[in-house]
Amino acid sequence: MSIANARLNGLPGAAAAGRFAALVSLPNVLLAGCVVIAVWFVFVPLSALIYNAFTEDTGFGPGAFSLDNFIEPYSSWHILRLFWNSLVFAVGTALTTLVMGALVAWVVERTDAPGGSLFHTLSLLSFAVPGLLMAMAWIFVFSPNIGWGNAVLKSAFGLTEAPVNIYSMAGMTWALSSHYFPLAYLVLGPALRALDVRMEEAALMAGGSYRQVFAKVTLPLLRPAILSALLLLFVMGMASYEVPRLIGRPARIDVFTTDI
Repeated sequence: MSIANARLNGLPGAAAAGRFAALVSLPNVLLAGCVVIAVWFVFVPLSALIYNAFTEDTGFGPGAFSLDNFIEPYSSWHILRLFWNSLVFAVGTALTTLVMGALVAWVVERTDAPGGSLFHTLSLLSFAVPGLLMAMAWIFVFSPNIGWGNAVLKSAFGLTEAPVNIYSMAGMTWALSSHYFPLAYLVLGPALRALDVRMEEAALMAGGSYRQVFAKVTLPLLRPAILSALLLLFVMGMASYEVPRLIGRPARIDVFTTDI
């Protein structure tokens, strides 16, 4: 009886030891380490930002509690112009980039155009170029004063003024869209690849025209990918700095990133 009682008394301890050993296994330790790193890199800077936003800037660190950091910028009418410029720039960039990326994705995934894999590689290389270099490249092409593209157009058509001005909202939109269109291609390309072509063929066999099939079959199937791409491109357009700084500031087109 004493031996049986000893074994029964030792069962809870053994079970607890087994549960503890399962908790400290390698996958759980790696997961806990990832959580700690994520907390450090995300919540620590975010908490510092929130804390500094509600304190005075004394030059030697945060001071007393204050709302001046919100009153000064948001009480001026200048914030409305910044909001409008940022909204127009982000929406224009998202729509233009989506059209460019959709055309590339359609040619690569849904046509027999030669060199599709090469076109895929070249599209990704465009995104690999830093945004600063891309903005400078378009300045060298379509600047009213030093742009060689404007010089060619003026000599070819006998113009006295530069026909294209990169220092404009349209120029900003085009410069950023040419840099970000691989993102739209990467989002829409797999969606087109996974699209069930049999549904489109069935709609055509039922008497629908290509326009009707595109509007009632293809677009609804691609709607999640299109909305995801638009949201991603809009956020990246709002957060862009290089193009508004190099192209927008000379044209006095300020957005939130350049004003901050």
